[in-house]
This record gives sequence, C-alpha cells and structure tokens, in this order.
Amino acid sequence: MVSIKEIYEHNLKTDKSKVQKGTDYDVANTETTIFKTKSSTLIFVAGSHGTGRRNFIRFLQSSFRKTKPDIVLLERRKDLSKDELLKMTRQPKTKWTEVEWLIDLANKNNVEFKGMDAGNEELFKPFIEWKDKDGIKAGLLRWALNEYSHIKRTNICSLSNDDIYDLAIAEVVKYFTMPTGRFRMFNKEFMKLRNRYQDLGMNDFMRKVLQEAVNKYTDKKPFLVVAEYGNIEAPYPWNQYVIGKLIAWWDAYRNKSMIDECVKAMKKNCIVYAVAGAGHIIVIRDLLENEIRKEFGQVKVMRWSGFAKA
Repeated sequence: MVSIKEIYEHNLKTDKSKVQKGTDYDVANTETTIFKTKSSTLIFVAGSHGTGRRNFIRFLQSSFRKTKPDIVLLERRKDLSKDELLKMTRQPKTKWTEVEWLIDLANKNNVEFKGMDAGNEELFKPFIEWKDKDGIKAGLLRWALNEYSHIKRTNICSLSNDDIYDLAIAEVVKYFTMPTGRFRMFNKEFMKLRNRYQDLGMNDFMRKVLQEAVNKYTDKKPFLVVAEYGNIEAPYPWNQYVIGKLIAWWDAYRNKSMIDECVKAMKKNCIVYAVAGAGHIIVIRDLLENEIRKEFGQVKVMRWSGFAKA
C-alpha cells in the first residue's frame, strides 16, 4: 500500500489551483472520478461540505439511483458505528451536509454505509510524530480552531468570541483527560506538556500554548484574529502558513485511510460509492488509481460526464 510519506510528498506538489468552484458541484461535477475494473467500480464523488446546496444534493440522489451502489463510503471516521452515523441525521435537515443526506439515502435503501476517514488515533498522531517538538501545540491549535468554529456555528446564546474560545478550550482538554475522550490515548503527551506550565491554571495554560502555536506556525496575531480569519486548517498550498505543511502531513493520514478503505470495499463489493471533499480526490486520484491497478490489474478511469453518457 502507498505510504504516508508518498502521499504527503504527492500532496505538496499537486496543483490544486483548479479546484472546482461551487457552481461546478451543481452543474458539471468536474472532479468526480470513476475507477472501473473487471469486477468492481468505484464512484468517488467530489463533495461539497456546505449546507443548502440543493442542486448538488440532487446530483447525489440521481447518481446514487443511477449507480445502485452496494456500499457508501463517507468522509467520516472509520471507527464510528452505524448508530453513531445515524445520529447525525437527527438534526434538522436545514443543517444537513452531503454526509447526512447520504446516510439517510443509504439507510432508506438498505445500502451499507460507513466512514472511510482516519480514526481518532490517526487524527492526532501526525502532530506527535512531526519533526518539531512543538508539534503537539500545533495539534492543539488545529483542534481548538475546529471546536471554536463548531461552537460559533451552533451556539444559540449569542456568546462573545472570548466565551466561545473558553468553551473550545474546555472541549479540547476533555479530548485528552476524560475516559471517553477522543484523544485519550495521547494523555501522557498532553500531561507532559501540561507539566511544563504548572504555575498556570488549565485555561491559562491552554491559552498560552495555543498562542505560542499561533505565533510559531501562523501569524503573530491573537488567537481570536486567526480563528475568525479561518482557513488555517487547510493543507499546503491552500494554507501558506508554516502550519500548512504540518496539516498536509496530517491530511496524508486521512488520504491514506480513504485510499485503503476504497480498495478494501472494492474487493468485497461490485459498486462502491464514495464521497469526500473535492480536495481529497484531487490529491489522491493518481495514487488511488495506482493502488487499484495493483489489486485488480487493468482499470479504466473517467470523469462523471463520460461515465454518465456510457
């Protein structure tokens, strides 16, 4: 199987300037790619994570009906259970992204569905492995930004940005310190960092290391300025900050998981329908083709427009 290092290096040199625009999702779906072998077919849809994209959702529904998949692979953690995925559809439909629509569609049609993204351990391990001793701080920054963005989108109390920051910090700390925390396997690494700042309370400690990470890996601006700016979580070259290459290393774990899960599903199913953000297929298209060829021999690769006409 392709290595993390190969995916990382491929990511850094991939031209991402032609990432499809919003209208392309709705009209041409230019990046959606089909991999067809003698025994199985993979439809890898270039997704759009926004809500309310009616034309794109209609494309998903029509392409699902056309291809009649045996399994649907989602851009969600592969260690999530079916029940955990189904819970996502309990929120109002106005908040559904393509993931919730596909879970609902697959479930109603008795089609298997599962996550293909990296599991929890793989979602923090890259920061620990990074060649820089402060990689863990960059990891804390990445997930604090993620929590900040989530709370800001969903809070109903018109909280101040500073209050949202405090809540985001509390959530990230729980990742490492609670028995069910998603990154509890890295509790020792977290506490080793924590012990370097024993004179500070937990909130002040987190604010300090997060600001140190901002200063080192992005701009020397306050955390909240960086959080409001956005795009810090994107990999190089979309994110031109120093942290961009670290995020690209982290993203390589995710892309490897997607490649591996797609190939694994193709071995067991005739029609595999996978959906992830457009940036993923742009990076992994050639690598995925190579891995499929290794397993199945000859593979025909085409875009959706050609496949739909066939």
